[in-house]
Amino acid sequence: MSIRFVLRQPHGLLAAVSVGLVLAILGIVCLAAGLVTYVLGPKTDVGTRRGTVILTWACFQAAGLLAWLGYISSGEGICFAAGVMSLVLMHAFGPGRLRNTGERAA
Repeated sequence: MSIRFVLRQPHGLLAAVSVGLVLAILGIVCLAAGLVTYVLGPKTDVGTRRGTVILTWACFQAAGLLAWLGYISSGEGICFAAGVMSLVLMHAFGPGRLRNTGERAA
């Protein structure tokens, strides 16, 4: 009687890697959308500036969520990098920037 071990790559691993990369790409697209929203958004009126900052913040949060889900599901380094970048950008472009205008942050 002999015991044989057959090593096979699990079928789900390839799917997890592709899902992770797709989530990382979507996260990077959300980061770019947030930056474009902030740069091109109107900044003259406090009310429109508030809306621009909140929309930018929402884009960065969506990017972070997608990137961290991609990292959890696949362990890809690009997902981790996109997640860290979203945290940095959320800190840099957060609603606290409205305090410079004398208004309270929403």
